[in-house]
Amino acid sequence: MASLVDIERDSRAVWIGNISRSTTEICLWNLFSKVGPLESAEIPIDHRTGRKKTFAFVVFERQICVPEAIEMMDGALLYGSILRVCWKYPQRPRNIADVLHSTVRVLRTNRR
Repeated sequence: MASLVDIERDSRAVWIGNISRSTTEICLWNLFSKVGPLESAEIPIDHRTGRKKTFAFVVFERQICVPEAIEMMDGALLYGSILRVCWKYPQRPRNIADVLHSTVRVLRTNRR
């Protein structure tokens, strides 16, 4: 029987932290495709600043590639930054107060 941790991380995605701002999705694609075929590579954008965040997500076509990617890439040096690579856990549901606060902030921003 699978543990709760195994179920939560049953994903084809990895989280990559501590990436340099000069890292691109193409760079991540080229680096991580050495482990196995990819479905996507994404660096989120901070909506307030318009700048790339310092973490990314890579999704493999097969979940079996994830442990190998973590083993190979965690601690690797890329553009002067030491990468942190781990399982991407599902986003936890936010509580209603966080949702309401975010909604009010967006509404106030759109009024200006």
